[in-house]
Formats: sequence, structure tokens, C-alpha cells
Amino acid sequence: MCEDFASVEILPIEEITINKAEIEIEEGFDVNELMAQIYLDLDNFISPHLQFFTLKELLEQGKTPEAIFDGVPLEHGFIDDEKLDSFIKKNQLHTSDIIRIILDIPGIKTVIIITISSDKSSESEEWALALDPNLTPQLKDIDGLTSNITFYKGQIPCNPNLAKAKTNLESLQQKNTQTPSTTQRKDIPIPVGQYRELSDYESIQNDFPATYGIGEIGLPASASPKRKAQAKQLQAYLMFFDQLLANYFAQLDHAKDLFSFQTKNKKTYFYQELYPIPGAPEILNLEQNLPEDKNDIDKIRINRFLDHLMAQFCEKFTDYSLLLYESILDEKLIDDKISFLQNYPQISAGRGKAFNYTDSSQVWDTENVSGLKQRICSLLGIPYHRKTLALCNESDETEGFHIVEHILLRPRSSNDPDSDENFSEFKSNTDSNTDSNTIDPYSFQISFVFPDWLPRFQEENFKQLIYNIIIAEIPAHITPYCHWLDKPNMIKFENAYQLWLNTKMDKNSTNNLIEFLVNGSISTLPFNVLGYMTIGTDFEVIC
Repeated sequence: MCEDFASVEILPIEEITINKAEIEIEEGFDVNELMAQIYLDLDNFISPHLQFFTLKELLEQGKTPEAIFDGVPLEHGFIDDEKLDSFIKKNQLHTSDIIRIILDIPGIKTVIIITISSDKSSESEEWALALDPNLTPQLKDIDGLTSNITFYKGQIPCNPNLAKAKTNLESLQQKNTQTPSTTQRKDIPIPVGQYRELSDYESIQNDFPATYGIGEIGLPASASPKRKAQAKQLQAYLMFFDQLLANYFAQLDHAKDLFSFQTKNKKTYFYQELYPIPGAPEILNLEQNLPEDKNDIDKIRINRFLDHLMAQFCEKFTDYSLLLYESILDEKLIDDKISFLQNYPQISAGRGKAFNYTDSSQVWDTENVSGLKQRICSLLGIPYHRKTLALCNESDETEGFHIVEHILLRPRSSNDPDSDENFSEFKSNTDSNTDSNTIDPYSFQISFVFPDWLPRFQEENFKQLIYNIIIAEIPAHITPYCHWLDKPNMIKFENAYQLWLNTKMDKNSTNNLIEFLVNGSISTLPFNVLGYMTIGTDFEVIC
């Protein structure tokens, strides 16, 4: 949010070469294999290659799951954070580091002498080689290095065979650059438990001795009517306890549903029938009527369960639920809480993300909006699609707003819409070399554009609630501005906004929203969308 690339520049190559090296090796090692290993290790040191690991590999290295899964999920495996340290751009190459890398290779006995140089400098360095900060270092190919390195076994020189050394190097490179399969296991499997039929209930009547005649065996056919009546009376007495225990088991079996937000089940009390219990059909009344206020009790309990689940993430709706909804018994409040929890991974992890303006297939009538908008809309219980608000009438329950990032409206070169921008006219007036008092209207600023004709958006309390949520949810370094447009002006704004989005996502276009706002029909607005309006203060036009 409020960040953008001015340009991406690929640094040119600065070729590093070993001018002269004399290396003593141990007996029993192939000089061609050592040459390939030396080249591979030095190449990885001078211009490191990003290596992906499988979950199994990192676990075997002793990494904890907390460290492995810290960060965004990747397609090709996992990255070791410690390995990323080697990607810090070097300003010098020290021969001591190169000697250490060579000596760490099994079979290397000692490095007698070594000097390095760059194609940008003709001098050989024995200690340290300064690197150009505007270039990226890369080791010269093995063809040009082999002749400069001499190996010794004792006092006898033994030069590597270039063809064999290259074959060994290709084998090592293929082994080291293998990308983990996209079908690899990327998560620790959930332990498989033993499913228990918690709702299965066996009557306590079956625990009584058979002489009572109330279990599955019952009384013999020869029993007297009085004896049968006594057994029925005892069964009816025990049926109260059977029902209580059976309901406890049913409630326990549905505990997973009470603490789940994946379904919009409005039921919180569960019971089960006792018909399978011996004598139950003859004793019980088959019709069971629930209390009339049972639905309200369920709503209260559902709200409490959802509040508990949100509290696990330090989130709450309680501060303004009574303002947005008629009461805590409002079903829309329950639905909004469930939707908030269902979308929490996106609105939490992506709360600082902007919309993807590189996807030209998702411009209008789409969910391709910023994470901040998704979060604010979820807290307000309104849809977060980018859509036409001017078509909504006062009786339409569909609400919404637009967010415009000022950084995306900055001026660009007329030749290339993606070229670097010139912010010289917006230099900070703390600069001692300039007397400019102009304000930077682009950096870390966003505009919220709201419709003012919808019922809730006309209420002052609801507006204040929106301001409070905006201030609470936006990053502290971003300045928000709120604009309330009537329907005619919203039509003009959305026409300009949609045109700008289309041109922004079309890399072949050189138009932008600022040019259209200045020269287009939207300039007839009583205030410009880029105008400054600090919350609670007067409006100030800046263009």
C-alpha cells in the first residue's frame, strides 16, 4: 500500500578472474574433480545462487517448524534465512575468503599463492579487490580459469583436463540446482487420531442386573402384569437420566461445530432421541416442542462463540456492533462475524497489500482490491468488490467505497509510462539548497471516496465510526483523506477512475488519471479527488 517501483534495473556484469593460483593437493584425489568443485564453490561465493530446500531437508538440519514456516508460502520449497545473508552485495573480495573456501574442499592440502582481478581493472590483487557498486560480480567461465590454476602433488605439477573438468562441473551444477518438486510435501501432516462416536449412547438401564427386567433382555413372557408395570415404572424414572446423559453426549459430539466458522449453522443446543432404548417408544411422547425463545438463545450463544474465536486473534466487533446492527440478535451481525473469520487469513496477512495493477483481466467488478479495503469492509460488514456505486439507490443494501493511492497518480514520462518519475518539484523544504514550499501530494497518502446518498452513510455516527476504523486500521505512516460525493459527482468520478484503471493496467497506454482529472469532465467537481481533506478539518485544494 502506497509503495511502487520506479524502475527495475539489471546491473551489468563485472567479470572476476583468478590471474594466478598454485594449489597443493593430497594423494588419491582427481585433479579434474577438484577443479570443478573449486569453480563451483567460488562461483557460489562471488555470485550466490538461491537454493530451495524441502521440508524434510530443513527438519533434518535441525530447523524448528516455527523458523521454517516463518514467511510467505513459496512454490518451489523453502529458503534458509541464514543462506540469504550471502546475498548481501559485496564491496570487496578478499583473497583470504577465497583461500578459506578452497581449503574447505576435501583433497586440498594448501594454497601456495593466489591473485585475483577484475575486467574493469588491469591490476592483480593479492589481498583485496574493490568491486564497482554499480556492477554485479561474476566469476569468469571455467574455460578462462583452468590455464591460470596449477595443481601440485608434492613437487610434481599436474594440470587439469579442461573437457573432463567441465563435465564434472556440469554434473555438480545439475545436482546443486535441482528445484524441489512442486508436489513435494510442504506441510507437517496433522496426526491421525482415533475417531470416537461421541454421540453413541448406551442406556444406563443395560447396566442393571437382568433380574430387574429393564435391559435389552427384558422380562420373560410369563411375568405378571404387576411385575411388568413395575419394570415400566423404573424405566420411566431412569429415562430422565438417560435423556440428560444422551444430550450431554450429543452436545460433546457437536463441540467441533460450536467452535467452527466454516458453516453458518445457527444451532447451539443439541440433543438426541432415546427411541433405540428399550421401552422408550412406549414411555416417551414422540412429539418434542422446543421453547419459543430458543432461536434468540441460539443467536446470543453464537455471538459469544464467534467473539471468543475472534478474541484468539485480538479482534472484536463489540465496540460498534450496536451501531451497525439493531441488536446482537441481528442475523446479519452473525453472518458478518462468520465472514470476517472465514476471510481472516487474507484480511490479516494482506492488510498492508495494495491491489494488483498488473492484472489487466481484473479491473472492474472484481475482488482485486487492496488488503486494507478488504479489512475495513469486513469490519463494516459491507462488500469489498470494486464496482459501480453510482447505480446503488437508497433502497439498495449494497454499500461500498473506493480507495485511491496517490503514489499511483504521480506524473510519468511521456515516452514511457513505466519510466522513472521526477519528484524534484516536491523536495522537502528542509533541504537547505531549495526554497520550495510545494507539498508532495503523492507519497504515503490515500483518498477514500464514499457515496453520500445511502442511508447509513448519511448518519453522522456512522461517518464517525468509519473515520475511527480508518485511523485504527491504516499504517501509521499513511495519511488518509475522505471525500463524500453525491450521485452525479460519483458518476463522473467512477468514469474517470475506471478509465484510469484500464490505462494503468494497459502497459501500452500513456494516459493516467491525473491528466484526465485536470483536462477531463470530472474537473467540474466542486472539489478534486486529489484534494486534501484531513478528517474533521476543512477542505484544501491542491490541484
